Amino acid sequence: MSRKSRRDKQCGRRSLDHRAMMSLDGDVLKVKAYTDHASADAGRVATPEQGAAGEVTLYDVTCTAPLPLSAREAARGITTRFDVSGSGYPLTAPLAVVTSPRKPFTTHVQQGSGIVCLGSLWGELKGKELLAELVLRVMRAFNYQDPATNELGFQPDAFHYRQRLGRPFNAGLVLPAVPDEVFQVEGAASEQRPRVAVVATSASATRIPPRLAVGRPTRVAIVSGGRS
Repeated sequence: MSRKSRRDKQCGRRSLDHRAMMSLDGDVLKVKAYTDHASADAGRVATPEQGAAGEVTLYDVTCTAPLPLSAREAARGITTRFDVSGSGYPLTAPLAVVTSPRKPFTTHVQQGSGIVCLGSLWGELKGKELLAELVLRVMRAFNYQDPATNELGFQPDAFHYRQRLGRPFNAGLVLPAVPDEVFQVEGAASEQRPRVAVVATSASATRIPPRLAVGRPTRVAIVSGGRS
């Protein structure tokens, strides 16, 4: 495959990713798209035309629902940046970093740097998972809705807290789903919808305002934007 063919294929994939990502934007997840880091730093969001052309490489995804910061504290408005600017994308995995000052209390996030461990699934699927599907997988992990493992990960205390909790942190959280209409776009026939097994968290994907579940083991104080 020539360099131009690879570039065109990558642009086609990023265009599909953009449609899927923007379909997640709503009450629960706020999505902002940027063409590059300079645009993101300047707050210049990408236009729909840039998204359709496959020029978007960065997404900031903010969860409006409370996510755990510790065993006794949670925050709304935690933002994670997803970067698909790599030349090997989609065969190479995106980068994901929590950019909010306070980081989610989960084994998947490194405190300080905010780096998110994405696991091995992306590599196993050889790029057939859409970025939007990865984003939903990460949000489920932040809320303890992903399959539990025996790995202590970046934050062993979060591992033990989740074991004691025994349920999703925010039991009322219903994440959006990528609608089928995203894939029904003229000229996108070369991009097949990836068949990715998704862990069901609700019978409905309706976007409803999330609520913080009340229960053991502790009371949780809600703060704004991941700030102390």
